[in-house]
Amino acid sequence: MRAPPAARLPRTAAGRAMRGAALAGALSERLRYSGPAPCPLCDADGKRSTQDGTFHLFCECTHPAVQAERHALQSTLPALLERLTSLICKALRAQTTPADTYQRVSDLRDTLLVLAEAANWQSRDGKAIIYRLVTVVPFPAKIATALPALLPQLQMVHCLGQIFDSTVVQDRWLRPLANHWVKWATRQIRRFAHVRADALGAAHPPSAESAADGDAADLSDASESLAGSTDGSSSDGPSDDDSSEQETESEPDSDSSDAD
Repeated sequence: MRAPPAARLPRTAAGRAMRGAALAGALSERLRYSGPAPCPLCDADGKRSTQDGTFHLFCECTHPAVQAERHALQSTLPALLERLTSLICKALRAQTTPADTYQRVSDLRDTLLVLAEAANWQSRDGKAIIYRLVTVVPFPAKIATALPALLPQLQMVHCLGQIFDSTVVQDRWLRPLANHWVKWATRQIRRFAHVRADALGAAHPPSAESAADGDAADLSDASESLAGSTDGSSSDGPSDDDSSEQETESEPDSDSSDAD
């Protein structure tokens, strides 16, 4: 018999975000965190003053290769914010949002883009934006206003949070936004995962006994990468964030009957 509609993953922005989050979680496994510990890449002095983790990797680690990757990520942020907020404005227009709400979001967008162009991405504000963008976490403005003393240091967070708060539309209008955001974040997670894995390998080269295992792991990684490119999850494919594009996937139709 046909599966009930509730059992199927919805083809909405939320459903696509769920699939993207699952992919991001799988990719994050390559970062190989095993629990609270100092960063093995930048704690060279042995003072154990760092706290290893994804926030540290994306925002703080001082290993040269990680820093270079972080600078590359930071260079994409003004364009990313411009694109995401443009897609939000497009979604608001599609649902005929009240004129005052649209104008408010448009003004906030202009302010955010000015702040992004002059941003210090190593500041509290910059790090908060980077981490939430890479982890694909929309957030409310209240995370900046909850502590009034910190509000002057969180201008971009406050601005983008207000934009998210004002984006109240049907999921279907958010699909292009979800597609673009998840694709960008997945690309960044892949790049940082590879950089960290390579840096760990250089710091702790494998022994001769484990060389065969390492070769097998490389082959496994290669096969996973090929599988990703064939199922459309590769980050090198064409962008699908244009709302005019249509879904080409089809769900299997199971019409088997019940046996009494």
